[in-house]
Amino acid sequence: MFDYILGFLVFLSLYKHVNLFLIKRRLRRREEVKIMEGAEPFFLEAKTKRKKNVGALLIHGFTASPHELKELGHYLQKQGITVYAPLLSGHGTIPEQMLSIKYETWIHDVEKALTVLEGSCDEIYLVGSSFGGNLAFLVGEKQKKVKGIIALATPFIFRREKVGKLVLSGLRHIKLFQKKRYPKRVQNIYAKGQRVAYTQVPLSSLVQLLKVVKNSREVLPEITKPVLLIQSTDDNVVSEESVNQVITRIRSQKKKVVWIPHSIHVFILDEKRHMAFHEINSFIKRVQSS
Repeated sequence: MFDYILGFLVFLSLYKHVNLFLIKRRLRRREEVKIMEGAEPFFLEAKTKRKKNVGALLIHGFTASPHELKELGHYLQKQGITVYAPLLSGHGTIPEQMLSIKYETWIHDVEKALTVLEGSCDEIYLVGSSFGGNLAFLVGEKQKKVKGIIALATPFIFRREKVGKLVLSGLRHIKLFQKKRYPKRVQNIYAKGQRVAYTQVPLSSLVQLLKVVKNSREVLPEITKPVLLIQSTDDNVVSEESVNQVITRIRSQKKKVVWIPHSIHVFILDEKRHMAFHEINSFIKRVQSS
């Protein structure tokens, strides 16, 4: 019986590697991979002027796109903030595009995106959705013009993290992708077209995601800039302990935690999103006035 199981696992592993080879060959032959409709990066120039030219770099979540940040972007634009939301490498096209992306590329994407705002903005705030927040922590402290880091539902500790890592360590050797599963409430929100994202996750990219999370944990004691953390009380992805991990380890004098009651992981798409929008704008104003 054991021999049959072992043989089957070897077959699955071979199937995965053959499939990966065929995908890479197919991608090399394609001249251009189109961006999904709605997943395009966007730039919004401030409609009103503040005493200083303020910019916000909006960083989308894992397998998502700038689309999830568009309403927040328009809100901040009306508050006198210039907004740029880049599309991270491997995202917003087809999931196969993520297979060859290493986590360092995403960090470089954020650093490069900052230069778009640096020319016209006196100060910049990094606003990251989910793992976009991890990237913000990895980049923000080193950048002179970055005056604050805002992390929305950012995972420093996942729910059921140990079990998830154990399952991933096995699955990644026998399959390339895993279809996403969402709670019914989340499905209903996404069904309305409020989020442009992949419906399946490249498992090799999950490994890169975990490296981003690990590295962002390690830099927490180096963080001195103002930090705002916003998280839902009913987040099905991020553990409530994640917030404590950040607040107790960063050295920032100005730090605040805001809980969005009874919302989802990507609460910036939920009915209570305007609570988060208001808190983000208020935080930026407080940092500016200090």
